[in-house]
Amino acid sequence: MSAVKTSDIIHSEQGAIVILAASSLLAGVILAAIVIDLGWYFMAQAELKRAADAAALAAGKELGRIYMNQANFAAQQTYSLQSTDETQIKNAAKQFGNQNQNLVAGRSIIVLDNEIEIGIWDEATNVFTPNLNPPNAVRITVRKDSTANGPLQTFLAGLVGWPSFDMRSAMSVVALTPLNLVPPSDFVPPGQLRFPLGIDADWPGLSTCSGVGVWDPQQVTPYFAWHVFGGPQSDLPLLASGAIPVPQVVANPVPATVTGGITAFTFWSTMTASQVASVAQIFNANAPGGFPAVWETLVPVFQANGGTPPASGGQTLQIEGFVSVQIGCQSPSPAGGCLQPIYTVQQSCGVVATGRSGGGADFGTRGSIPVLVG
Repeated sequence: MSAVKTSDIIHSEQGAIVILAASSLLAGVILAAIVIDLGWYFMAQAELKRAADAAALAAGKELGRIYMNQANFAAQQTYSLQSTDETQIKNAAKQFGNQNQNLVAGRSIIVLDNEIEIGIWDEATNVFTPNLNPPNAVRITVRKDSTANGPLQTFLAGLVGWPSFDMRSAMSVVALTPLNLVPPSDFVPPGQLRFPLGIDADWPGLSTCSGVGVWDPQQVTPYFAWHVFGGPQSDLPLLASGAIPVPQVVANPVPATVTGGITAFTFWSTMTASQVASVAQIFNANAPGGFPAVWETLVPVFQANGGTPPASGGQTLQIEGFVSVQIGCQSPSPAGGCLQPIYTVQQSCGVVATGRSGGGADFGTRGSIPVLVG
């Protein structure tokens, strides 16, 4: 048997060390690629979702604006998506998705036209159905793959055969949901929430969109009460003259993202003759011309009280939501206004009012400002 030379052993060990070092280096590169490029991927994925959310909110806001531009409640209730409106909504999404603050992996994002869907969101089932009328929601899918915007380029993974990733698409759904917050008067149409009537959440028909009643401010009327946005009775003439602006009113429960605003009013059951005159002044100033005059407006719904009138001296009650109503005269005058200050109140559903969606009880009125729902 020939003797093994020491030099051969050394050379063999050196070769093994070289192989081991190369293997370790390769493993290190792979590990670095996994750590760096996966981190890059997840960061880009979060940015992709934010871009989808931003584009969807912009589109939903445009949908709300379209509703607010309708002539009246009936036009909103029968609205069907028009091609020009669809273009406006899609343009809003594409423009916002392409803005600098919505960069994904340092690059702007293009939202494909066919990935912007307009339809109906069902709050009960949490299901979005495209191409239905009247629309209340927008669903947007944003991609960064070979279909749109190109795959995500990697840093080190390309050294081991992964030069790019096809990212998982990001989807966002926004909807005009039940009205939860009415902003102050600087942001709402003239007259919105100015009629000093509040309605009990137990009002018959309210939950089925069939509420109809008569309010006589001089008599105790079950389910109806009056307010001055939480202020004292003495503020009513100031409300009538326009000296008191509409405050921000928030329905309970208050969303965590909302700060400020009134969540409860003091309500009273009857009025003096001078207070009744102030209500007539408010009605006459806001009701449109024509005979009979009917004022389409928004009033608060206070916590369920079983139709019991507020306690003597006034009672503070939480605001549960808002309802759109048509206010008319029980005895209209051909000359305008009411022969007697007694008002008919009819609920309207399928209506959109200026304000924020989300959180309020559903009394048939949606907010014009959308919220993320999916």
